[in-house]
Amino acid sequence: SIPLVDSKGRILAVAVKKIDTPQYNQDTTEAAELINKAREEADFKPAEKRGKRGYDFAAVAYGISYGKGQPHPMRLGGSRRRLMEQLLSRPCMSHIAHHQSSAYAAFSPKNYRHYFEGNRKLYEKLPDLRPNFPKSEFACITVNFGPRTRTHIHTDAKNTAHGMCAVTALGSFDPKLGGHLVLWDLKVLIEFPPGCTILLPSALLRHSNTAVQAHKTRFSVTQYTAGGIWRWLDGGCRTEVDIKRNDPEGWQKLQAYKNGRREHVLNMFSRLEDLQAGLKS
Repeated sequence: SIPLVDSKGRILAVAVKKIDTPQYNQDTTEAAELINKAREEADFKPAEKRGKRGYDFAAVAYGISYGKGQPHPMRLGGSRRRLMEQLLSRPCMSHIAHHQSSAYAAFSPKNYRHYFEGNRKLYEKLPDLRPNFPKSEFACITVNFGPRTRTHIHTDAKNTAHGMCAVTALGSFDPKLGGHLVLWDLKVLIEFPPGCTILLPSALLRHSNTAVQAHKTRFSVTQYTAGGIWRWLDGGCRTEVDIKRNDPEGWQKLQAYKNGRREHVLNMFSRLEDLQAGLKS
């Protein structure tokens, strides 16, 4: 694997080593075929193919999210819920999701622990909620239905500021001719072959990917957790509006926490030397 670190040794992103086994290669091939079939059968409307990430492709989110006036974290619904339920029920999708979560645990253990403990609190408070996958600590997944995707430069503001999202590329494209990941703030262009996974703090780094050849396909699956979920938990399972209205002392504590958020965010990124020391011990 190839970690990208800053001047302090903090791991900002990771190009995760590909699992090169017959089973995983079969999983990624099957996942691409399933996504392509679902895309053809879904007949996405023009409005579903327009978003901040780009045009001419649909990207569908499914899982637990929080925002846009929701009273508490809830499972996303929408007209494509049945499509996503069928797609995510396949073992190949679970295998990819579990690999993404394991990579997160390996390269961002502080964040992974934060997610693990937060999810236990979330499911205890809202027992009707269930994760998308039994061995993944990410709350939500977005499937990019391609098939020849070039995304716009963007950040994912909903994602946790210090958290990483896990992106796995799928399809039949030649990674030397297209499908590269571009990290604009770091001035880095990364070959992103089918079946490979990248971890990155998508709320902090501007990113996009290049188009692939006209006769090839590229899809992706991305797992992440909305930052609003952690803010709801940090607020005692209350909205900020409720805290401000009914708990003046709690509101002052929340503002003090926000003022120190920068250091908190930076401290959540693991250092390469710490991971190396842990392996030696």
